[in-house]
Amino acid sequence: MSVVNARIVRMQRRSGAAREDIIPPLETALALASRLADKRREASLRNTLGILDWESGNYASALRHYERLLGLARELADQYCEGLALNSLGVTLSRLNRHEEARTVLEESITLNEESGQQLLQAHALAALADVCEASGRAEAAKDCMEQSLTLRRRIAARE
Repeated sequence: MSVVNARIVRMQRRSGAAREDIIPPLETALALASRLADKRREASLRNTLGILDWESGNYASALRHYERLLGLARELADQYCEGLALNSLGVTLSRLNRHEEARTVLEESITLNEESGQQLLQAHALAALADVCEASGRAEAAKDCMEQSLTLRRRIAARE
């Protein structure tokens, strides 16, 4: 996500701005970025809007933003953004009770993030996959995923 978008949204939230006041300017910026074919800005804005929709329980809208974000990340050949988009898609599909699709997406994310060295994104994907496995009645797989996630998080913390 663009640092500027994140700061603007945080400032508006702190000032008590309602979601309804935050969304329209972001959508206007998204339309402009799309018209200008500014794919990086569009990706950032889609991520921000996806987060806002996800937080408000509007998972169908969040899913649309994350699907487009994934396409943009792939067009840009941005593996970090692609991993982030896959994680976001996975947790959103899970909230929509589309657990098999979520599992497939999160497994793809784990592989991509491992290959690109994005251990924190990989740890997040493993934790999300643990939730999906648990919801699907696969307790042992959920436990394995959570242990892998915790191992990665400890490794990251040890380096800091």
